[in-house]
Amino acid sequence: MKGVNDFYDMYQMSRNQSIIRRVYLATDDPSVIEEAKNNYQNYEFIYDESHPKLAHLNSRYSTESAEAVIMDIHFLSRSDFLVCTFSSNICRMAYELMQTRYSTDASWRFRSLDDFYFFATEYHRTFVAIYDHVPANEQEFQFKAGD
Repeated sequence: MKGVNDFYDMYQMSRNQSIIRRVYLATDDPSVIEEAKNNYQNYEFIYDESHPKLAHLNSRYSTESAEAVIMDIHFLSRSDFLVCTFSSNICRMAYELMQTRYSTDASWRFRSLDDFYFFATEYHRTFVAIYDHVPANEQEFQFKAGD
């Protein structure tokens, strides 16, 4: 929830007003729903209680289970900020669909809970600045277009 808290703190600062903190919760573990509701009472959780049950081995390959997975992917991809395990195919699909919603890269709207998996399996990427940047504080660094 740290990534979610960080996102909402930044979002609330930009709005300069109180906001409702909502989380779409997709899980195959029913205990996660109760744990989230108990530990994060300042959040409103949106979920379907039937989805974790449909992920169980005895119903995982049913039509209802497939529909639940598709629904979870859809709603996760429509989120403003996505936190999940990138090693999950569901997460990766939601992230790829999320990317199509923005004209620029939406990677800042995503936090993986298993960064090691992501960075260990991805090809090395090189990024080039398209704009100059003057640091706003000591935590940022300066660069010029082309760096």
